[in-house]
Amino acid sequence: TELGHDRVHLLPFACEPRTHNPIEAYPRIDGFCFAGSYYVKYPERQRDFSTIVDALRKVSVVDIYDRNHGKEEPSLKFPDAYVPLIRGNLPYDQIDRAYKGYRYGININTVKQSQSMFARRAFDLLASNTITVSNFSRGLRLMFGDLVVSSDNGQEVMRRLEPLLA
Repeated sequence: TELGHDRVHLLPFACEPRTHNPIEAYPRIDGFCFAGSYYVKYPERQRDFSTIVDALRKVSVVDIYDRNHGKEEPSLKFPDAYVPLIRGNLPYDQIDRAYKGYRYGININTVKQSQSMFARRAFDLLASNTITVSNFSRGLRLMFGDLVVSSDNGQEVMRRLEPLLA
C-alpha cells in the first residue's frame, strides 16, 4: 500500500551460473561434504548438524571445509568430534572443489520457519548437480520440494537417501 499498488513479489536469490553449474570439473568423491561455518550461538543448528552428519558418517566419508578454519574464535569452532573431518577451508573462488567434488552436499539452515529464507548453499549445490541433504527449512521445502533430501531426523534422512546410496 505504501507504493500505491499491490504488485510486490518475492524475488529469490539464486546462484552464480559461471561458478555453480552442472559442468563436471573434478572426479567426484562418493561421499558428503559440508562447506560452511559452525556457530555455538545456534543450539538448534548445532543439533541438526550433529544429527545429520552423525547419520551420514555411518555410511560414507564426510568432509568439512570450515569457513573459519585457522581462526581462534571459540564461538566458531567445530566440536572436537568433527575436527578429524575438517579439510581446511576454501576461498569462495574455489568453493566448486567442494560443491562439484562430491556426490553429496550438506546444507544446514539456521532460520527454519521462514517461507522464503534458507542458506544460499542449497541453490549452489543443486546448480552444481550435487545431491543435496539438508535439515528442514520451510522455505527450502516450498522452493524445491523433494529435490532436496531434508529432515531434522538423521534416520529419516538415511531412509530417503537409501535409493540414491544403493
